Amino acid sequence: MKWPQTAPNFRDVPIDEQVRNILRFDQGQAAAWRLPALDSTNDWSSATRPLICTVYFFRWKAGKNSALLANLHRPDVCLPAVGWGQTADTGVKNYPVTPNLSLPFRHFEFQRAFEDSVPQTAHAFYCLSEDRASGPSAPWQRADASRMMSGNPSEWTRAERLRSVLDGRRHLGQQVIEAIFFSSEPFSAADAESYLRDLVRDVVVTREPEKSL
Repeated sequence: MKWPQTAPNFRDVPIDEQVRNILRFDQGQAAAWRLPALDSTNDWSSATRPLICTVYFFRWKAGKNSALLANLHRPDVCLPAVGWGQTADTGVKNYPVTPNLSLPFRHFEFQRAFEDSVPQTAHAFYCLSEDRASGPSAPWQRADASRMMSGNPSEWTRAERLRSVLDGRRHLGQQVIEAIFFSSEPFSAADAESYLRDLVRDVVVTREPEKSL
């Protein structure tokens, strides 16, 4: 991740110690910053209602519980736990990072209202990526990642554990990216997806796999 530290109102978001104890990630960071919002004419430059973008990144090294732990931090689990109601799930789409790499993100929409106030809107995007060897299997890997994210949150049943072994996924490293766009006014799914397209190109960094000796 290449965090946009010069973005307006950029700040690190502390990760609660209880969350750290539950997720047990090897690397984790979260940050928030302000984005310009679209007005009714779809003019990004004349925005009057800024958006807040919050991004979470977690990395688990290959290990016994990596797949289980990575599946615990999803927007459809975490946001309802703090009072947001889910209003839409538009499924999984691929977003280009480079001409040769796209990442699948699942898109959720939420609202939250306080007494005598206009409901707030949040569009949340979730990407779970497993470590895989590069090569001819890449298209299958992308399809497998979309399949993993398209279902309900995993309860890590015996059947799921067996499936991960049969798929050769039991001890793979995992990465999760969550991007959430908050606004005090409603904004469309198409606008949120435009923000995400720009975001992944700006903050996701690719690197060559480490070579074995």
